[in-house]
Amino acid sequence: MDSHDLPILYKGAGPGTYWHTNDATQSGFTTQPGIANRNQIVNHITANSRPPIYLSFTTSFAVAKRYALYGTSRATQANPGFVYSVNLMNMPNFNAYDPVAEISAGMLIHGHTGDQRLVVRIALDHKRATTLQVDGPNGTKIVPSFSTELRGLTFALRDAEIVIGGNVLASAVIDKLSVQW
Repeated sequence: MDSHDLPILYKGAGPGTYWHTNDATQSGFTTQPGIANRNQIVNHITANSRPPIYLSFTTSFAVAKRYALYGTSRATQANPGFVYSVNLMNMPNFNAYDPVAEISAGMLIHGHTGDQRLVVRIALDHKRATTLQVDGPNGTKIVPSFSTELRGLTFALRDAEIVIGGNVLASAVIDKLSVQW
């Protein structure tokens, strides 16, 4: 993905999170070296991989603000969250990935055993989505199952996510807005 294809990106940093404590306007956003592949992207999105080899950004200010309002505590006037704005136009080298395209590439099946509301349930609360029983064959009730890839696709769509492999320079961070409840 070319920098000309990317709009302004946003990253929310809730109180107590890494980018709340470490000011990206000074240091930029940094990652650890790693091998970029589909499984790593799925793991990054669904399990918050540590140390991260990717950085997650969103094209939606509203999504970033929501992340900024929650961290280890809720954002307040005394301890606000932050929404960073990032413009990659002047970045010399970076690897941007559309996680929906990366995860779905080569997938033969993205099925599940839930009802039509399962994808919404995954997006809102994936842990609870696996505890709500649905109708199964022969009048039975079953607990829905779904793949980690489907969860990754759902999260990426929900968050309007763009994944960057590598560091983002401080010069690309064009704003840091304080937000609170």
